[in-house]
Amino acid sequence: MSSAISVKRSRDLATPPSTVWALIGCFHALQRWHPSVTDAHNSGEATTPGALRVLTLEGGASIAEALIRYDGHARSYEYRILCSPLPVSDYVGALSVSNTESGCQVHWEGWFSARYVPDAEAKATIASVYDAGLQSLQELFSTP
Repeated sequence: MSSAISVKRSRDLATPPSTVWALIGCFHALQRWHPSVTDAHNSGEATTPGALRVLTLEGGASIAEALIRYDGHARSYEYRILCSPLPVSDYVGALSVSNTESGCQVHWEGWFSARYVPDAEAKATIASVYDAGLQSLQELFSTP
């Protein structure tokens, strides 16, 4: 990636990877598990590069994203932000689920440049987005 900043987060879940992927592996399903996303308008097949999602966030701002790579067998996809109020540009993100002995690990990472803010602030913003989503997954899958 040519972008200067990267953020990587992961979370272990005591849940089979196929169960977690059934929820997060759908590019059009972020509003079902990320607490900051209140609505989404989607177009295109959720597993086909070129699919689009426009996410409505708490407070009414929106983010437009495009799917750029999908591999259901490897349980991973990559996407690009097209338009966003976030302080980043040239953002590419990747979400994946891998096997562990006790269940699975969800990986979320992104590469980007800071826009109108110091690098540390852009990095902290993206880290907080990832952390909120991963915490939500942990809560969803730890509920009996």
